[in-house]
Amino acid sequence: MKIHDPAIPTLFDNILIPDFHSGKLIPADIVMDKMKIREVLSPGSVNRDSFAGDVIRNNVHRQLILSPGFINVHSHGDLLIRNLCPPPWPTAARPGPAQGVLSEVTGNCGLSASPLPDRNRGMQWLQRYSAIWGDPIESAPDKLPYIDSSATLAKNTSGTDSQIRDSYFNGNDTVNGIRMGCLAGHSTLRFALWGWRTSILDNHELIILENALLQQMDAGATGISMGLCYQPGCNCDIRELSMVCRAVASRNKILAIHIRDESDLLLESLNELLEANESARCRVQLSHLKCNGPANWYKIDKVLQWLEKASELFDISFDIYPYDAGSTTIQTLLPPEYLNSIHSIDLSWAPGIREAIASGRPGWENFPATVGWDRLIPTGFPEDFPTEMQGLSIAEMAELKGVDPVVLLLELLLRTDSDKKNGLNMGIILKAQSIEVVKTLMAHPLSMIGSDGLISSRPHPRTFGTFPRFLGRHTDLPSGDGTLKLVDALDRITRRAAQRFGFSGLGEIRPGFEARLVLFDALKIMDTATFSCPETAPDGIMGIWAPGLQIH
Repeated sequence: MKIHDPAIPTLFDNILIPDFHSGKLIPADIVMDKMKIREVLSPGSVNRDSFAGDVIRNNVHRQLILSPGFINVHSHGDLLIRNLCPPPWPTAARPGPAQGVLSEVTGNCGLSASPLPDRNRGMQWLQRYSAIWGDPIESAPDKLPYIDSSATLAKNTSGTDSQIRDSYFNGNDTVNGIRMGCLAGHSTLRFALWGWRTSILDNHELIILENALLQQMDAGATGISMGLCYQPGCNCDIRELSMVCRAVASRNKILAIHIRDESDLLLESLNELLEANESARCRVQLSHLKCNGPANWYKIDKVLQWLEKASELFDISFDIYPYDAGSTTIQTLLPPEYLNSIHSIDLSWAPGIREAIASGRPGWENFPATVGWDRLIPTGFPEDFPTEMQGLSIAEMAELKGVDPVVLLLELLLRTDSDKKNGLNMGIILKAQSIEVVKTLMAHPLSMIGSDGLISSRPHPRTFGTFPRFLGRHTDLPSGDGTLKLVDALDRITRRAAQRFGFSGLGEIRPGFEARLVLFDALKIMDTATFSCPETAPDGIMGIWAPGLQIH
């Protein structure tokens, strides 16, 4: 893949582009100059021999397609894009641009890197969820906005840091060559105001939180995200959820929500959202919609009925990733009553955890029970972790060590390497989904694509492979299964995503639009990242153009 300078005059000669109105690929001459698309003309309109600039011609098979840059509507690149965490891979590869992603919506699942309560607790927050967004550099809290007790942003008046702070939610800003839409995390705000408190909020506290939500949106946040399975947002009751919906609706922003349970209580969790938003009717983006656990795959028909009902009440869409396995932080395997003591883990917890798994807990998505230890695979290991154990499920690891899975889990969480990175930073892959359910959701007219890629070592392959996999395997290209027409698939990851999340001047190849483009080979585009080797770049991405983008 080559990174091109969009400031250089460029002619794309007789190139194929998606026409989202006809649903077809059409040949065209495209002229790009000064980081903008200047002209879209019929083939042969521009004399390539006399063109003063670069000329890119289609090949003899006419299989090169020029597309608007892909938009990842579910990213956790909050720190990585801002260079506030080191890439946790052998190379400094940036997984987004490598697969044609040139714009990202960050701050998902209620977990945004801003605003922070203060420097010390801010670092605690960033480290708690480092399995999701990467290990923060020491100066990361100094470059992110704070919040004070009255839920107002604290201004740092010293030079560059002040500029970084004040522009964090500067709607759809460009950061290191990536257009970013930043969601403000509900859990982040709750932590900034009340720490890890597990109780529900009283009426006065709801007003404080509402003011904080409104302020983030007024400062330029694309919307609000919620993750009702993560601390401290999981303590949200229906009153709080309804308040968030009202706040989002009042600013005509979007609520991106990871619902409370995607397994046994999937339908109940969807109905909780429906009840909370029945009056406010804010715009909703369901995050990584799925049916977790073999016992729940049959619920897809009920989910489709729910989507039809919800779409009659409010504006709703959802994102998915084209894999039958998910990924999250390993902390989710612990029952909720242990999470506030997570920094004092003890093997004596094992009997209590076994009991919680057997009996369940209200509001806890019990992955050991619904998915099974044999389908839970740890990732993001401490540096000195035995290589022969990496890639195994918790059940397989436990069998090798001669312990039960709960003890193995606690041993993983207790591990600390020479850099003091401990097991709390680890992730978990959940082989919990059905590819047929995934394809059913993918074909739904309300679906979009988001990688949900975690910034950890040995991550889920979706971090590096989502978008080429979607195009190469699930469209009507020769390599695909025909789930979607190619132009429809491109529409979902460009134009529709841009419209949904307010990326002005993006998503189409039109005069005046930003020259944020990806050129790919229709016969070669394909993911190469696997669960055993997840950090590899895809095939078929021939070139990208994005103002300000540099990859080292």
